[in-house]
Amino acid sequence: MMSGRLFLKIINRRLQSLCLIFLWAVSAFTFADKLELVKGDVINGRFVSATFENVIFESDSFGSITIASNRVKKLSLSDGIQVENVGRCSLEHFSPEKVWILCGFEIYSVSHAFLSPSIRMEALEDINPPWRSSGKLSVAGEKERGNANGNEWEVEFNYSLQKEVHRNRFALEYENDISEEGANEEEYYLAYNYDWFFTDNWFLNGNTSWEKDDTDNIAEEFHYGVGAGYQFWQTPVHNLGVEFGYAYITQEFTDTSPKWGDNKEYNALTWSVDWWWMPVEKIKLFHNHQLTQSLKHTSDYQFDTETGFRLFMTTALYAQIKYEWDIKGEPAEGNTKTDETWTLGLGVKW
Repeated sequence: MMSGRLFLKIINRRLQSLCLIFLWAVSAFTFADKLELVKGDVINGRFVSATFENVIFESDSFGSITIASNRVKKLSLSDGIQVENVGRCSLEHFSPEKVWILCGFEIYSVSHAFLSPSIRMEALEDINPPWRSSGKLSVAGEKERGNANGNEWEVEFNYSLQKEVHRNRFALEYENDISEEGANEEEYYLAYNYDWFFTDNWFLNGNTSWEKDDTDNIAEEFHYGVGAGYQFWQTPVHNLGVEFGYAYITQEFTDTSPKWGDNKEYNALTWSVDWWWMPVEKIKLFHNHQLTQSLKHTSDYQFDTETGFRLFMTTALYAQIKYEWDIKGEPAEGNTKTDETWTLGLGVKW
C-alpha cells in the first residue's frame, strides 16, 4: 500500500517539474491590451481612453493612434477597468453605442466618453444582466501507460451558463481505448454542476455524474455530491477555483470484484481545483485535479489530474498538449494503481 507521505512526495515532485517547465516557456512574454477591428486587423498595445466617436490606443508598432468607434469590433483589456469604490472590473462587450462592464455579478453599461482604465461609479448605468455562456469542444489522440498501454482517442465537451449568482456547468467525455493486444474498451462520462454564489467568491455546490469505464471494470457509476467552493479569480486571463464537499457513490461492476462483489456503495469526501492562466495572448496553461477519499476505507481513494497548455491559432481554434496522471488506491483486479496519458489534439472554444 502506498503511504500518504510517499503519495504527497510524488505529487509535489511532478507538479514542481511541470511548473518549472511552464515558467521557463513563458518567462519572455507579457500580456497586452488588444484592439480588434471590424475588417479583422488586430492591434496589440495599451488602451488609453475613448471619446463619443473615437478610441485612443497606444500601439506597440505604430505608437499613439486614434480609431473611429464604429471600426472597432472588440476591445480586450489585460488588467480590466478600475471602478471607483468598486474595484477591478472586466470589459465584457464593446459596441459603437455602449460598452458593457462586469463588476462581480453586476453588469453595467458606460458611454464611450467615460471609458478609461479608471472610471467613476457615477458613469455606470445598471442594466438587466443577460445569461453569459462559454464552452469548448476538443478531439484528441492519446498514448497511455498503465492499465491500457495502448493508443486511444477522446472527445471532450464543456459548457458553462451563468447569470448573476447562478452558474451551471455541463461536461461530456468519450474515450475509445485500443490496447496493444487489440482489445477495444470505451469510457463514457456525463456530469452536471450547479453553483450558487452567496458572496462574490464563496459558493454552494450541488453536483451529479454518471460514468461507464470498461478499463476499470465499471458498468455504471453514479455520483451525488454537495459542497462549497471559493472562486479566487475569474478574469479573461486568469482563473482559480477550489471546491470541497461530500459525495454518495454507487458502482456496478462488469465482472464480480474479489473484494467488493458485484457492486459497491460508499460515502466520500471530495476536493478539486480548477486553474488556468494566459501569460501571453495565444497561450493558456491549465491544471485541474480531483481527489475522492472513501470515508469507510482509507486505502480506497482516487486522484485524477490534468495538466497542459493550449496554443490558440485563432481566437477560437486551438491545439492542445495534455498530461494526465491518475492514481487509484483500490484498482480493479489486474490493474495497476497509476495511469499516465499524453494527449495531443485540436479544439474550439466560444
